[in-house]
Amino acid sequence: EPGQALAGHAGEPAWLHAAACDAAGNWSAPAHLPLRIAAWEDAVAPVASEPSPPPDAAACPGAITVTVTDEGSGVSPAELRLTIDERTYTIADAALAFDESSGLLTWTLPPGVSLGDDGAQVACRLETRDLAGNAMEPLTWRWRLDRSLDTEPPAAPEASYLPTAVADANDFEEGTGGWGNFIDGQVLRLAEGGASGPGCVELRELGGRRGNGFVLVRDFGEGWRNAPMLRFRYRLVGTRSARVRITGTTFDGARDTWTELGSVPVSGDGWHTARVDVARALARVSPSIDIHRIFLSISLGSPDGALIVDDYAMYSQAAASAAFAWAEPADPSGIRGYSWALDHADDTVPPEAISGADRRAAFDALAPGHHCFHVRACDGAGNWGPPTHVPFDLVAAQ
Repeated sequence: EPGQALAGHAGEPAWLHAAACDAAGNWSAPAHLPLRIAAWEDAVAPVASEPSPPPDAAACPGAITVTVTDEGSGVSPAELRLTIDERTYTIADAALAFDESSGLLTWTLPPGVSLGDDGAQVACRLETRDLAGNAMEPLTWRWRLDRSLDTEPPAAPEASYLPTAVADANDFEEGTGGWGNFIDGQVLRLAEGGASGPGCVELRELGGRRGNGFVLVRDFGEGWRNAPMLRFRYRLVGTRSARVRITGTTFDGARDTWTELGSVPVSGDGWHTARVDVARALARVSPSIDIHRIFLSISLGSPDGALIVDDYAMYSQAAASAAFAWAEPADPSGIRGYSWALDHADDTVPPEAISGADRRAAFDALAPGHHCFHVRACDGAGNWGPPTHVPFDLVAAQ
């Protein structure tokens, strides 16, 4: 009897293992599903305690925490709802995390989110249920935002180089452009989570027999060699490692073939920059080869994994101008402004003097050679953060 077998595990973590057998007698690989068995006799609701910042306190925190415990079936993470000034977060949001072993619920201030003006009352409300369905009495409290208590500097801004001599470019704020689904690969535009702006695209491998998925980046037309450089920002979510290769459908004068143009290292959860000279990559295969389309081949290693891509461009290095955009770093006192500089060194620290509050900068009359853009942020409490360095190269027009 399954009910009797599971009764002894009520309230404990458990695993369900299952495999399927087809009509020919072939067994599938097993699936493993983590679960917690509810104790149906449990009638006691979860309890929330130790909110931080505490009620009526003055604070300027980068995180809000609450301890949530349940002595019976356990807290249901899927039912956790933390509302901060009328915006509700769940564990589906990257800002909210729940440690089931300790019961600690942690909300971390996301980039671009403000806690309000100095002196504002920040209203918080926590709701949840346990795995037996018992609803917790909502915990509500308020605390006062005091920016003078912010002693931590903001993080370095996430900045992207935006080439000016482009044949095709997309920051994904409005659409996916030429990017699209192909073999076992899916492209989905997201309104949040980008590098220099909120828009981006999410690439997923759909689990075909190939072990990888292909997504289309763009079709090539005549004259593509005038802008042969491929560049984009990328990061992983839902997995710690992946394999990403840049490939193209090419024509060698007799037939179409798949040609690998390069691979990009993928690890961790931070932003990386991919940069490939398509013309040079093709020349290593054959000096006469031509290209029709370019793809990303993605193998993510996890059904929950995805590759996030932003600030894509096909461009020429033969230019005398450059532009840059960056995201506002998360900071509880807000961002007052930025200091930036452009030179030939890779490690310049801009001075502690605000250049402006805009998150874009452009430069003209640049000479061929190596350049580097540097930008850092100053928060609302006057703390200066570390710089971001964005190197790039320009060449003389032929």
